[in-house]
Parts: sequence; C-alpha cells; structure tokens
Amino acid sequence: MHVGFSPGAMAITADGCTAYLTNFGWPGTGDTVTPVNLATGQPGRPIKVGKDPVAITITPNGRIAYVSNGLSDTITPIRIR
Repeated sequence: MHVGFSPGAMAITADGCTAYLTNFGWPGTGDTVTPVNLATGQPGRPIKVGKDPVAITITPNGRIAYVSNGLSDTITPIRIR
C-alpha cells in the first residue's frame, strides 16, 4: 500500500482500527500524516502537518493525535474522533 514519501513514525488507535503514519516532506505526498484502516489496509486522505513530521502519539481517550514536526519546530494536533 502506498501511504506517502518515506513513511516514518506510526501510532495505532487504542481500538486497533486505525494506524496513523507520518510522511517526510516531498512535493504532493510529504509533510503529512496518512490514516490507514487496518481491517482493509486502505489508506485514507493524507492530513497536512508541519515540516518533517518525525513523531506521533495518540491521547489515551483516542480523540487527538499529536505530531511533532522537526523542521518547523511545531506540534500539530489532529482530531481523529
């Protein structure tokens, strides 16, 4: 499955249904996080984040993922529920 350029960090929701993968910067597919339905293996629409996403974590309640962006010195919250 294609999820973007140079996928790196991954976090999985507590229910085990979705994985979120960071994608390194590259025109058109980079500086994003791609959700993947683990039951079907199908990637969802990439979510734009800061430059060079290097880490991702999901809150214990499963509602927000936080992405650490290395080259923009930012954190991007992603509402996932």
